Order: sequence, then structure tokens, then C-alpha cells
Amino acid sequence: MIVEAGATLAGMLAIRKLAHHAILRGLRAPRLPHELDLGPPGVAAGSVREQRIPGPRGKTLAGWLLLPAEPLERPVPAAMVMHGWGANASMMWPVVPPLHQAGFAVLLLDARCHGRSDDDSFSSMPRFAEDIAAGLDWLKRQPGIAADRLAVLGHSVGAAAALLHCDDGRRVMLPGSSHWIQQEQPARSASELIRHFSVHAGDAPKSVGRLS
Repeated sequence: MIVEAGATLAGMLAIRKLAHHAILRGLRAPRLPHELDLGPPGVAAGSVREQRIPGPRGKTLAGWLLLPAEPLERPVPAAMVMHGWGANASMMWPVVPPLHQAGFAVLLLDARCHGRSDDDSFSSMPRFAEDIAAGLDWLKRQPGIAADRLAVLGHSVGAAAALLHCDDGRRVMLPGSSHWIQQEQPARSASELIRHFSVHAGDAPKSVGRLS
């Protein structure tokens, strides 16, 4: 009976391990090829510098730093751009020209398991936020970058990860605003963070639904 119980337990553990691996495989995003040859429209090819950036858990992230050709000021403010699920940095090229025209340096980043960044056991919105933190930490140490004037722009899961990253009192830039704000207390939820941004932008929402 003891032998049978041991065999049953071993079988259950094996099934649990297989289920765990299946879940992790399901959380792997598809890798799409980069369209690096196209480049951002209106931006000189020589201004794009490919980077290898230290990421979480010893992984390396792929990034592309674009400095404004004629900066309006020095050091320059910078924006870190994060793509969405199953995408990559090259798909965010269209946001570069208006940021350049506004005098921003731009860092386009591949999240882990995406583009040219290292693989990992799985991908998730919190891990996107970890990669955003790593990208910003690298960006603020670069020569000519104003470390106290960094913005984050994200699409889809990248946007949610940007909100999560900012949900601890970090100094951030409001979308569509030239003003920098500091949260006095960390927000308790994404909806509270959105309300906080909207009030400072002078456009408080009538209702923010629960994210569930």
C-alpha cells in the first residue's frame, strides 16, 4: 500500500510539473522579425544606435537609442518606448519623429522573449514592467541624457506595464503635457493612477472602471 501511495504521489507530481510547463509555454509570446532596415521615417539612419542593456535575472535586453539631431537643450529629456505583447521595438518606429521634433532622445526596447532580447521562462505584464525599469535605469546613466526628465510610452501590455512601473511614486511625465509631476503617495490601483494623471492634466474622468 505504501508503494502504491508513493507511485500515486509521484504521478500527481509529474502531472503537476507537466501542467506547469504547459502554462509557461502558453505564456510565451511569438517572436516577430524586426523591420530594422525600414527605420523610423524622417530620422537619419546614423542617429540610431543599437544597444545591449543589462536586464532582470541576468538577461540582456536589445534596445535602440535615437538622439535628436539638433537638440533644443542639453542634457536632453528622453522617452523610453515599450511595445505590446508579441510585438517588438521596430513596430514602435512611428512614435519616434514627433518625440525627436520635441527634443527627446528615444530608447526603443525589446522586452524579454520578444524581438532580439534574451529568452526567459515566460513573459508577463509584470515582467514587461521589470524590463521598463531596467531600460530606464540604463537610460538615465547615459551621457547627455537628463536623468530627472524621463518619460515612458507604452502600447497595449507595454502601456499597462508602464502604469505598473509608475505605481510607486516615481516622477513621470503626463501624456500630452510638458509638465512633470511627482506622486506624493504610491497609487493603490491602476485606476487611481489614471485619475491622478487626469486631474493633473485638467481632464478628470467621470468614471474609471475596475481592471479585472
